[in-house]
Formats: sequence, C-alpha cells, structure tokens
Amino acid sequence: ESVHILEKLPWQEDPEDRKSYTRYMVVDPAGNKPWFIIWAAIDAANRVFIYREWPDESYGMWAEPSETPEGKPGQAQKPLGYGIDDYVEVMQEVEQNDEIFERLIDPRMSQAKTPSRDGATTLLTELEDAGYTFIPAPGIDIEDGIALINDRLSYDTTQPISSSNSPKLYISASCVNVIDAFKNYSGYSREESWKDPIDCIRYLLMS
Repeated sequence: ESVHILEKLPWQEDPEDRKSYTRYMVVDPAGNKPWFIIWAAIDAANRVFIYREWPDESYGMWAEPSETPEGKPGQAQKPLGYGIDDYVEVMQEVEQNDEIFERLIDPRMSQAKTPSRDGATTLLTELEDAGYTFIPAPGIDIEDGIALINDRLSYDTTQPISSSNSPKLYISASCVNVIDAFKNYSGYSREESWKDPIDCIRYLLMS
C-alpha cells in the first residue's frame, strides 16, 4: 500500500502534465452482472496508472471473502438491468474531458454473436453503432497475463525506490475494488469473484 497505491496521481500535482499521458479504457462485459470498467493512463516511462473504476465504491464492494479462496459476489455485482445506452451514459458521465486513445474489451464475449431482428449482432457492433469503437484484447492465456501484471508490480524491495528501481504499475486509492482484487485474487477458478478487475488489467497489459 505504501508503494503501489497512490493517494494523489502525478498529474494532480501539475494539471498541465495531464496532456502527457496516453489514456485507455478497458471493459470486462457480463450478461448477468454489471460490466467492470477501468481507466488507465500511461506515461513516457511506460508506467501504468489505474486511475478510475466502475462500479466504484458508491455501488459497494465488487467481491467479498467467503469460506473458499474464490470469494463471493459483493453488492456491486448485483444486476442493474443496464443496456448499451446505459453504459454509454456511464462513459460520457465519468470521462468528461478525458481524451481516450484506445478502448479495449474482452475478446471472447465482445465477438459472440447474438440473434437480432436483422440476423445476428455482436457487442462490438452494438458499441460501434452507439459511437464507441472497441478493440478486442489479445486472447492469450490467463497465466501469461498474470505474469505481465507481476512484472509491472515488481521492483527490488531491498533497495530504495528510485527512477531506476520502481514498479511500473500504480493504482489510485480511489479504485477500491481494483485494490481489493489485488489483495484477494486467488486464481484458483474461473468463477473467482475478484476476477473481473484483474481481467481488465490483463487485457490492458496484453494489448
């Protein structure tokens, strides 16, 4: 918590510095629960800052501990009955002046075909029709994605933090569900309750 979690993000110290970051938005969609979304900014040193999440803490926790390592769904996973237009409204409301360079999404669910009046459609097509272009993340193994996350988190803990010895992945203290996922994710099962925030970060780093 003293290294990877930031109470204040770098560009909050200097608002003019805000333009020097490349911003990404990543979605892990779902059918029977809300989508989990993160926003990340990357600087010239290739450091990743997770600076926003949705649902945020106002919706409750995404997952909770249980008798098993996988945990159980939290209050924030309760269905909201949202459709594409509702998620577009969420993006418009929270992004405001953010200039999003690229939007990434779960490669499997986003390209699954569903019946429609005109034949078949996909989530990618529906988002495109709503004015939002998403790119499916590479579909590599979960273990490879976790390795990328661990690589970004790592640094030499026996030496002082410096420009040459520091992690490449940071999280805003406001992203309580992402932080909670890092603390509790077990990787034991695809039914892991903390899986969605971790998936979003995997999609980002794999891309």
